[in-house]
Amino acid sequence: VIRDAQEKLTVLHVERQKAFWDAERELQDLKISSLSINNELYGQREHLARDLHDGIGSQLTHIISRLDILSLADNSQQKHLQQLRDFTRDTNQYLRETIWILNKKEVTCSQFALRLHGFLQNLWEDEKYPQLKWHCSNPSENINLSPEVAVHLMRLTQEAIANIIKHAQADEIVVELRINPPQINLVIKDNGIGFDPEKSSYGFGLENMRQRVAEMGGGLDLKSGNFGTEIQVTIPVTT
Repeated sequence: VIRDAQEKLTVLHVERQKAFWDAERELQDLKISSLSINNELYGQREHLARDLHDGIGSQLTHIISRLDILSLADNSQQKHLQQLRDFTRDTNQYLRETIWILNKKEVTCSQFALRLHGFLQNLWEDEKYPQLKWHCSNPSENINLSPEVAVHLMRLTQEAIANIIKHAQADEIVVELRINPPQINLVIKDNGIGFDPEKSSYGFGLENMRQRVAEMGGGLDLKSGNFGTEIQVTIPVTT
């Protein structure tokens, strides 16, 4: 009886060992598969970034140069040509930011903060009004954002600022990036006339923002009234 029990225990131990090694092997296979997929996605992003730079980027640069020449040659259309040139330059800047992000496997929060601040400075280069205030708290090299999250946050900022300039009649815009693990907060606010989110022409832009935030697994809080408008985006991050 004792021998039978020992034999059964031995068989059970062997089966458990086999099950453990099988599970370990499957886990390793999943890790290898995941790494392969990530490398493939990075390769595709890198290829897309190169195509954007060599194709659309070079074409936009050529258009800007031609518009500069035309604005000097034709005084009667100078104002419209300069506006078109500025619009094309902004588009080229958005493209450059996208290419920079696509070329990264990961973006640290401090890298993203510097890039976002640089984007805002470029955007405000010729803007005298409204006033821009920028603040970043706790920039960190130890917290990484995926390229997708970095793109979403950049586009959210662009969309919000475009709406403020177009509709808010504000004389001040504040952009804050608060890095507080396990989350980061992007806050964009103004001291304009405010709006009703349910009735305003902001609707489509806000829906785009909410979709971007949902794709990041975050939340969006909006407050608006005669004090102005504040948009706060909260995104989970890992250290």
